[in-house]
Amino acid sequence: MNTKPYFLLPVVLWTAVVFASFFWNIRMIEAGTVLTLKSIGYSFFKEIQTTRLWNARHGGVYVPVTADTKPNPYLDDPHRDVSTLEGLSLTKINPAYMTRQIAEITKEEGHVQFHITSLKPIRPGNKPDAWEGEALLKFEAGMPDDSEFVGNGTAYRYMAPLPVKRACLKCHAKQGYKEGDIRGGISVTIPTESYLTSAGISKNNLMLIHLFALVAGLGIFFLFKGYQNRQMDLMNQKNSALERENATRKRYEKEVMESSLRLKSMYNALEEAVFIISPDRELLDMNPAAELTFGYTREELRNQSAELLHVDRDHYIEFGNRITEAFGRNETASFEFETKCKNGDIIPTEHSVSQMRNDEGKILGIVSVVRDISGRKEAEAVLREGERLHGVLEMAGAVCHELNQPLMAVSGWSELALMQVSNSSALYSKLNKIKDQVERMGEITGKLMRITRYETKDYIENKIIDIDRAAEPDEL
Repeated sequence: MNTKPYFLLPVVLWTAVVFASFFWNIRMIEAGTVLTLKSIGYSFFKEIQTTRLWNARHGGVYVPVTADTKPNPYLDDPHRDVSTLEGLSLTKINPAYMTRQIAEITKEEGHVQFHITSLKPIRPGNKPDAWEGEALLKFEAGMPDDSEFVGNGTAYRYMAPLPVKRACLKCHAKQGYKEGDIRGGISVTIPTESYLTSAGISKNNLMLIHLFALVAGLGIFFLFKGYQNRQMDLMNQKNSALERENATRKRYEKEVMESSLRLKSMYNALEEAVFIISPDRELLDMNPAAELTFGYTREELRNQSAELLHVDRDHYIEFGNRITEAFGRNETASFEFETKCKNGDIIPTEHSVSQMRNDEGKILGIVSVVRDISGRKEAEAVLREGERLHGVLEMAGAVCHELNQPLMAVSGWSELALMQVSNSSALYSKLNKIKDQVERMGEITGKLMRITRYETKDYIENKIIDIDRAAEPDEL
C-alpha cells in the first residue's frame, strides 16, 4: 500500500498550522499596539479632564499676569482681573484657558499634543478640524470615544467628549447648555514611532519563533518517518514469532477448554450435591445432584442467600460461623448439619468445605460437597437401639437369676407344709395354691433366663439381616 500521501498530509497540516498561528499572532500584536495607544490617549484625556474639573469647582484659578499668561479676552467675567494689596496683577484662568496652556507646553516638549475643540467654539482657535467635527457629532449621538492613525501611521489620535458638569454651568449656562450636554471634546495626538518599533521587534521575534517551529516540526516528522520505517522492519521480524506464539496460545486455550469441559462433566455427574457459595454467603451455582437431593433448581437458588437451606435463623448463623472458619483456613473442613429441602423435609447432611481461589490467591468463594447421610443415621439409630436392648436383657437375666433362688425356697417349703397337712384341711388348699403360683413364677423366670442366654451367650449364631429393617420379636 502506498503510504506517501498519508505521510505528506501531516506535513501540509503542520505547515498550515504554523502559518495560521503566525498571522494570527501578527494580528494580535497589531491589535495590542492599537489598544496600548488608545489606553495612553484615554489616560491623558482623563488626566486633563480631572484637572479641568478641579479648576471648574474652584470657579477658576488666579495666576500672575505674564507675557505668556495674559488675560483671557474670551472670558466674560467681571472679576477676571484683580490686584493684590501689594499691587500684583492677577488674572483668572478658566478650564479652557488652562487646557490650552497645557497643550502649548506639551507641543513645545515634542510629545503628546492636546486640542480642546467644540462645535460652538468661543475662541476661533478651538474650531475643530474635519475629523474632530465628525467625532463631535458621533459624541452627540452617544458614541463614547473615537480614534485613528494619521500621517501614514506616524501618529495616533484619540478623542473623547467633554460633558457639561454642574461646576461648568457658572460659565456655560448663559450659552444655553445644561448638565450632561456635550460641550466639546479633547483630542490627544500621540507619536507612534516607539510603539511601532516595539511592535516590529515583536513581529520579527514571532517570525523567527514560527520559522523555528516549522523547521523543527518538519524535522520531527521526517525523523518519525525514519523511526517508523525501522519499527515496521522490526514488526515484520516479530510477526512470524507472534504467529507461532498465537498458535501455541490457541493450542493451550483448546486444552484448557477441553479440561474445563471434562471438569464440568465430572461436576455434573457427581452423585454428591455440590454448592458454590460466594464470600457474601450467596449460592452461586450447584450441580444436578443438588437439584435432585433438595428439590431446588439452579435458577431458584442462584444469587440467593444460603439461608434458604437451613431450618431457622439460629441454625443459619451457626452454619455461617462454620463457613467463616472455612474461609479463614486453606484446608478442607468437614461437619454435619441438617438441611431443609424445598418441600419442607429436613435431612441430615455431611458438608466437606474447601476454599476456591484465583491465580493471584484471592478467595472467590467456597465449594461445599454435601452428602445425604439419612441411611447412615438410621443404621446408627438401629445399632444404638440394639445396644440398649442388649443391656436390658442382661439386666433381666440378672434379675431372674436373683428371683429364682427365693422362688425355689418358697416352693420347697410349700411342699413340706403340704406333707404335714391333711388333704381335707382348708390350709391344704391354700398351700397348694401358693405352690402353683410359685411354679408359674418359676416358669416365667425360666423363660426369661432362656431368652437372655439366647441373646447373650449360649445360642449366638451368625446370620445376614437387613440393617434398615427392625427385627421382629419372633426372630429373637
